[in-house]
Amino acid sequence: MHRGVLIAAAVGAAVIAAVLLNVWLSPAARNGDLTEPENPAASDEGPRRIISMTPSTTEVIFALGLGDRLVGRSRFCDYPPEALDVPEVGGFLDPNYEAIVALKPDRVLLIPSHDEHKQRLEQLGIPCTVISQTSLDDILASIRTIGEMCGASDRADALIASIEERIASVRERVEGLPRPRVLLSVGRDVGAKQIEQVYAVGRGAFLDDLLEIAGAENIATEGAAEYPSFTAEAIIRLNPEVIIELVEALRPDSGPSEEELRAAWNGLASVDAVRTGRVHLLIGDYVSIPGPRVTETLEQLVALIHPDAAPPAP
Repeated sequence: MHRGVLIAAAVGAAVIAAVLLNVWLSPAARNGDLTEPENPAASDEGPRRIISMTPSTTEVIFALGLGDRLVGRSRFCDYPPEALDVPEVGGFLDPNYEAIVALKPDRVLLIPSHDEHKQRLEQLGIPCTVISQTSLDDILASIRTIGEMCGASDRADALIASIEERIASVRERVEGLPRPRVLLSVGRDVGAKQIEQVYAVGRGAFLDDLLEIAGAENIATEGAAEYPSFTAEAIIRLNPEVIIELVEALRPDSGPSEEELRAAWNGLASVDAVRTGRVHLLIGDYVSIPGPRVTETLEQLVALIHPDAAPPAP
């Protein structure tokens, strides 16, 4: 399961979080016997010892030139490469509280679904900031929030302006073009020989915003779910003109090849996208991360949806 599926799976995170936390904590920690840290006071430039629990906020920190302030990260925070030199403090659902306390952070960056973790950390005297990055507007706001928090508002404004400029360029390129009906798949059983159930990008997700900017009509926005699931029969009924499947990475030694991933869609032969050869794979671990590289994902989507309008490759 790649990180695109983790986005969809996060809906059930609250149900299993308590179990996972008990697995990670020592008996002393489970009994509430962790010693509250002596947090260093934050300077006028904001927190100096930051822990980031999501790849997106880690990427923002480095993009703003604040990597020297990052003292801890989740196991999924692996970009930029310098992030791998920062101590790991558990995962998205199973943070290691003992490791977090030992690092004496003066700020931990969380996302809204981390509510239980936030309560626990604040009980331990560790300040937390919740960063929402659901929509494209949220992503831009998160850059501004982290910049202001760290006394780097000018850098944040410059980064936001750069992202907005690239977005505006894409809008200009696709203006007036037909809007093909697109299914953007973020997760399925990649081991299956045929399509059975697919998680797609739905209403309100930042990838839905990117599809709109890229000149597409997202066919998966009828309901309110951010990542709805569709059976093969439902996909045939919706009949997308373009299918794009997000793939974190190809693993020849342990997973299907690019050809096998494409072949699974051939069973939907009556679907326009399959019939006309417009089933595409968008490969990269960053494509499902709502961070500063969002414009790279946008420009690759345009290249698949409107090849003639794609921006020049960087």
